[in-house]
Amino acid sequence: MTKTLKQLTAFTLGSILLLTVACTGASSSQKNTTPTTTTAAVKGKKGLDSAAIERDYIDACKHMALNEYSKAVDIFNNIVKADPNNHASFYQLSRIYFEFGQVADAQEYIKTAVTLNPSNTEYQLLFADILGYSAQYVKAAEVYTTVIKSGKANDETYYRLAYSYEKSGNYNDAIKTIYDLKTIVGNDEGVVFELQRLYALDKDYNNAIKWMQELMKMDPENTMYLRYLSEYYEKNNQPELAAKTFDLLLETDSNNTDLQFKKASLFQKAGDNIAYYASMKKALSNSAGNIDTKIFYLVLFVDSLGNKNFTMKDSVLQWTQYLVNAHPEDAKAHAMRGDFLFYNGDLKEAAATYKTSLDLRSDIYDVWIKMFFIWSDLREYDSLLQ
Repeated sequence: MTKTLKQLTAFTLGSILLLTVACTGASSSQKNTTPTTTTAAVKGKKGLDSAAIERDYIDACKHMALNEYSKAVDIFNNIVKADPNNHASFYQLSRIYFEFGQVADAQEYIKTAVTLNPSNTEYQLLFADILGYSAQYVKAAEVYTTVIKSGKANDETYYRLAYSYEKSGNYNDAIKTIYDLKTIVGNDEGVVFELQRLYALDKDYNNAIKWMQELMKMDPENTMYLRYLSEYYEKNNQPELAAKTFDLLLETDSNNTDLQFKKASLFQKAGDNIAYYASMKKALSNSAGNIDTKIFYLVLFVDSLGNKNFTMKDSVLQWTQYLVNAHPEDAKAHAMRGDFLFYNGDLKEAAATYKTSLDLRSDIYDVWIKMFFIWSDLREYDSLLQ
């Protein structure tokens, strides 16, 4: 499955182990690299009852497993009072507070745990996650980088580091991080997806296109990649290539009205009016196309009809005729054409078109309102009385 940094937007919460299972972490102030659950008595500082602390730690973990977090917090707090070097308890306190949204407290607890045991990867990762959650992306990146340099990072750490760079606006280092990951995992689809996405965010569309084309080789059936590619061609001022990409998309979904309109808009932006009008006619005349999408697009022109400088009046009215021809039995098509005639001042023709709409469906309130207005304006009082 393709993995994207967008899927990691809430990675901080996902990084915390479920608190419904027994908590993990060394229960004393020993310097374990990776926390592990242990019930063995541990050596503490002189005068410290390590066995009692071990038992308390296990009890706190049991309370966490039972969702009794207040009791767990009380016990962990008692542990760190008795043993201020018990980094595992600070770590567990941070997890609990972070889970329940008390981010400032969570950050203080994990900072203490990291200070006491800086070589612990789990502590570092939670610290970085909390920093990222607090929008301290530069600091989060520093911590993730430390984990990677330690040689204890997994793929997820690279994604999180890249995400932190991205959120801080440092696209160059975000891209470099994904390239570093690529040297480890190879030509992975998720990694390549991130490369194209980050290049696009950085407005480097040449490289975004390059890596999107690589993705299409990996998964030629994924039409979403074609959509991205057409978008990048358009933003890279390559409308002809964008249009060809839309043609490929339409080969797989020939009745997709949204795609047809987007293709038409490419020609409009490129100043190719002949191709634009031809594409609009094709989209609106397709009886298998989605009428609601067509109406949504046409509504955008309603306000322009009252503008004296609007030069597309005749074309738009013709487009509404294409709509009616494609959907003669749909009241919405006639109502849409009636609206354009109404706002264009062609009241008699609008009334006739609205009547057709009401004959097909008599419960369209907006059409009745406009009909009353027309009858009143034209002084057709018999129609009003009727």
